[in-house]
Amino acid sequence: MKANRSPAPEAARYLLPPEAYTSQAWFDREQATLFARNWQFACMDDEAAGLGAYVTLDAGREPLVIVRGHDGVLRCFYNLCRHRGVRLLEGTGRLESGISCFYHRWQYSLEGSLKALPQPEQFPGLCRDELGLQAASLQVWNGMVFVNPLPDAPPLLNWLGAMADHMDPWRPGELIPIEHRRMTIRANWKLFIENHIDGYHLWYLHADSVRGLDHPKQTWRPVGPHWAFYEPPLEPGVSPDRQQFGTPIIEGFDETRFGSTVWWVMPNLAGAAGATFWSAIRIIPISPGETALEIRTRIGGLPDQPGSGGGLDQIVDEDVRAVESIQRAMSSAAFRVGPLSNDFERSIQTFHKNILRLMETGRREV
Repeated sequence: MKANRSPAPEAARYLLPPEAYTSQAWFDREQATLFARNWQFACMDDEAAGLGAYVTLDAGREPLVIVRGHDGVLRCFYNLCRHRGVRLLEGTGRLESGISCFYHRWQYSLEGSLKALPQPEQFPGLCRDELGLQAASLQVWNGMVFVNPLPDAPPLLNWLGAMADHMDPWRPGELIPIEHRRMTIRANWKLFIENHIDGYHLWYLHADSVRGLDHPKQTWRPVGPHWAFYEPPLEPGVSPDRQQFGTPIIEGFDETRFGSTVWWVMPNLAGAAGATFWSAIRIIPISPGETALEIRTRIGGLPDQPGSGGGLDQIVDEDVRAVESIQRAMSSAAFRVGPLSNDFERSIQTFHKNILRLMETGRREV
């Protein structure tokens, strides 16, 4: 991977104004242009395993539901009844035979067709074939489920581009899940991403929790609207996460990839992985100053030795402390963002450029 290093044509700088993190109007525009028109990570394939399993989510302002049909296929629909527009399902669960609207009991199959409705004589000329659930797009890659509210979305791999190669060595669908939790933080979603792609803070904020990595040799590159990062171990051929967490090396993992591989996939997937683990964070904007994080961690095998301290939870807690502090500070009239590190924070400027470009075009990427 080619490093993004100085000399650069201009000093790295912060491009977004404070209102990008505090304004409801800005937030609403992001929801409409970034989250409602592009592929985004939803859940793991095995989280919707078995006949009738379902998972609900919002993609921007678009309510969606993922359902496992009688044929074993996962499908994505708008989570809206075709009668009066009621949201059909909440959370996650399992359906016995189909989807029933609680309001007037319109019935849909697991494959989305309108099966029945009470008092059909009240709807002369109604065509059931035209009133099935509205389809959205869904694709599964490496055990990860991605959805797009657009029914005719271009292929997922068009959106991922070279990011697929960056993330490909891990097969999270084949790993052991050890964590799936949700937390809410008091900060704008972009602040969490800016922290995630900031290589400068690794020396300082994570001085105790991130060990055995050669920070000066970190490299990163933009991949379309996404971001890819790698830093090697201090000792070649030694896995820092193996030493720190005591988890075994993932079977068949390439020694040349030991170290830390990190990614950001626009608009909502932050990830990090090593030789022994894979971790993904689904970023869910709630309001300008509030964000939900869904954290999933999987490993190649159960620990066979005690870890040496620290842990992924500690790293996340440190990150949350930093971004919540920035969000609070933005209410001050004196708040300013100073110069960015040319080598280790220029990724934030690149992120801002992609945000502004996608919001300006207001269209899907292909």
